[in-house]
Amino acid sequence: MPNVVRPAVVSKDRTHQEIDFTLTHKGFEIRNPRQELSVAVLQNGRWDNAITDLKPMFSRPEEQIYDYQDKVVFPAGREFRYVDLRSLRYGSENIQYVGYVNDMYEVSLYLDKKRSNGGYLEYEDINGNFVIGTNDEDDGVLESDYASVLFTLKSPSEMFDYDVYIFGGLSDWQIKPDFRMVYNPAVNAYVGKLLLKQGYYNYLYAAVKKDTGEIDFEETEGDWFETKNNYTILVYYRPFGQRYDHLIGAYTFSSRL
Repeated sequence: MPNVVRPAVVSKDRTHQEIDFTLTHKGFEIRNPRQELSVAVLQNGRWDNAITDLKPMFSRPEEQIYDYQDKVVFPAGREFRYVDLRSLRYGSENIQYVGYVNDMYEVSLYLDKKRSNGGYLEYEDINGNFVIGTNDEDDGVLESDYASVLFTLKSPSEMFDYDVYIFGGLSDWQIKPDFRMVYNPAVNAYVGKLLLKQGYYNYLYAAVKKDTGEIDFEETEGDWFETKNNYTILVYYRPFGQRYDHLIGAYTFSSRL
């Protein structure tokens, strides 16, 4: 059974989550675990920040122990922001405006603010994913409409060392040009438009360092150890003499075990 613990490194104690786990393989012989096993750990199904090629720290008969210090550690992040587009007739709590212009729905969301310095707020999210559907028609999938959605992130000044993107399952967990926001000094905010099908969406604002391309959520969202995340452990096995990996185990669990 995996454990989600506070990192041993004091500087990460309040902002990161460490994963310790043991693999049990009764009746499955692994002759050389450090050579034949490879493990990947994913946070919320993301490959962009996955920790891969993990080898057991200790081996016992029919058990492999992964109990590293400061190795299987993820920034905890925040609960995801959300927007409910399932009704374009009545709107939802995060929608400021809905209009129909040139045969297209136009949606403006309420102004978002940076959360780096705020306290932790717990609420249910879907860990960055989205669900297509509409409450306006009988067939929630086939009859869902599209809308041009305006996102706005308040920022007193432009972050000259960063580009800002809308990020999550809606962007395939990738930094994509179409999801890049631009700074508008007239409103002191970053703005960006996306064409989205009706549904329920989670998202974050990702600050990407211009010099390295590294994503830094601390600038826009912040990190709290208490954040609820899903983790997936994938176990690959390549016996001696073979040329490819076998996926022999997969396990998904919540940080709130």
